[in-house]
This record gives sequence, structure tokens and C-alpha cells, in this order.
Amino acid sequence: MVLENEDIIDLFNPLIRDLKIHIVKKLGTPDQMEDVLHETYLRLVKVASHIEEQSFSGLAFTIAGNIAIDFRRKASVRSKYIVAEYPEDNHKSEQLTPEQIEISNQKLERINAAIARIPEKYQEIIRLRLVHDLNQREIAEKLKISYTSTRKRMQRAIEHLRSYLVDDE
Repeated sequence: MVLENEDIIDLFNPLIRDLKIHIVKKLGTPDQMEDVLHETYLRLVKVASHIEEQSFSGLAFTIAGNIAIDFRRKASVRSKYIVAEYPEDNHKSEQLTPEQIEISNQKLERINAAIARIPEKYQEIIRLRLVHDLNQREIAEKLKISYTSTRKRMQRAIEHLRSYLVDDE
């Protein structure tokens, strides 16, 4: 039997407690557990018409585990960049100084100005990637264009941004 969206709710709810435990084990912390659980549910709904009832539980745990690992990897990458950008701040208070805030605001203004200068189709790719945190395959699906086109647009968008940001320095 192929599942309908309504069936997903009935099958998902009894798994929530165990999924939460599974997610926390994968993440190593409960901080993003609710986000991973929500994303798991959304992905299950997205593929509902292709799921058979017998495989639902295993698929739910596999998806949850994979999403948790993705979250952990992203957090690791973000922390590396934060540490690399502000190494002197790692041993000080978490609070930014007014100068650091001003510098960050200026950088953000420059980036926003550069984004506003690039063609709309590139702005959309950047927005979907950075704001909505979609990967290139998800962007391709959302825009109904090929993965290759998405990748090329992303590369061109980054090239435009680099040139504008270098020109403004």
C-alpha cells in the first residue's frame, strides 16, 4: 500500500519519542533536535507517495539520522569559520564590542549592495542558498531548472559578487 499524506501523520506520531532519542544521539546535543524532527517530517511528506507502510519506520529513522548528521556537519563548518574569523574572541566574552558590531554591519551592507547589483536570476540563487539554506539540487527543483544550470548560476553569482566586493575595497 502506498501512503497518502494523512497516513504519514498516523505513522509518524507514535515514532516521535524514539526519533527524538535517535536524533539527540546523532547530534550529541538536544539543541537542534526539534529542527531535525521537523525536517524529517517534511521530507517524509515530500516522498509520501513513494513510501510503503512496512518501510515507513526504518525510512523515518534513516532520514532523521542523515539530517542530524547534516546539521552536525554544518554546525562544525560554521564554528570553524567563526573561530578562524575571530580567534582573539574565543577566550573573551561572547559579547561583541561596538567596533566589531560596526565592522560587521559595514561588511553586511557591502554584501547586500553587491547582491543588489547582480542580475535577478543570480540574486534568487544566492537568496535560496544562503537565506533558505537549500542545496543546489533543492534549488534546481524549486526553480524548475537543471542541476547543471543551478551550479553554473551559483558560480556566476559568486564571480559577480567577488568582482563587486573587490572593486568596492
